[in-house]
Amino acid sequence: MNPVLKITNLSVRYQSSPVLWKINVDITRGKIIGVIGPNGSGKSTLLKACLNLVPRITGDVRFFGNKSFEETRKQIAYLPQRESIDWDFPVRVLDVVLMGAYSRLGLFRNPGATEKTFAMECLDRVGLKDFSKRHISELSGGQQQRVFLARALMTKAELYFLDEPFSAVDVVTESMILSVLKQLRDDGKTLLISHHDLNSVRESTDEVILINKEILSFGATSEVMSNLNLQKAYGKSFT
Repeated sequence: MNPVLKITNLSVRYQSSPVLWKINVDITRGKIIGVIGPNGSGKSTLLKACLNLVPRITGDVRFFGNKSFEETRKQIAYLPQRESIDWDFPVRVLDVVLMGAYSRLGLFRNPGATEKTFAMECLDRVGLKDFSKRHISELSGGQQQRVFLARALMTKAELYFLDEPFSAVDVVTESMILSVLKQLRDDGKTLLISHHDLNSVRESTDEVILINKEILSFGATSEVMSNLNLQKAYGKSFT
């Protein structure tokens, strides 16, 4: 089976400091893959480098066999970290979700009735159908995160990159996000998710990439999340 995502010899540096070094990973379809490691280990950078959001000094990233990102971008969705989003931008919840349709429609075609109906379905899946007319700034942090998950659902993607989707959310939001992600996985979609909460990783992933600038371990979650591997990544003080 061709990998959904193939990363070969990927290296990234900021100024003179290496952030990722010779990353090699093959991701197969229909799995939730966690990306974990200590602060500064390159988790977010790995996702961004795959999506051409940061420059690579070496390496290649291929999607759905042997295709480039430009050839497959309509099949890929990205949910950035909350800190990178301007939550004061004057836009309604429904309009945020509809932004997910532009990858298929193009920038010069406005969403129609079909897209608006599907956007409401996406909001319903994350429990926010009744919030469609609210300004995005009026929502709680957890609700805002769910809106951006609905926008990702709107893309009808096959491969999802999610950067810290469980960061600073309440228990209800975490449970709802996890339910939606598992349903996507069960529908044959593939999800690559950066994590900081190791307990959440155990509950929410099928496989894990453990990195600290380079890959320390990759495989089934139960195997990678051993004390020995975690001590390699986080230091001897890890318990």
